[in-house]
Amino acid sequence: MPPQSMPCYVAKELSHLPPLSMNSFDISSLNPPVMKDMESIKLHLLILQESHKTSMKAQITT
Repeated sequence: MPPQSMPCYVAKELSHLPPLSMNSFDISSLNPPVMKDMESIKLHLLILQESHKTSMKAQITT
């Protein structure tokens, strides 16, 4: 279907639209490089959290 023949809908009052959150859309629709980057960020965050816990334990015991 050509884009010109597609109907265009707009919201008259934006306050009536539901809020957009991370749970509002399907994350699997993101392209693979983005998913790979997100997994990398999660891994780095986990490493930083574990490093911080270890550092805090070392400070408490000394």
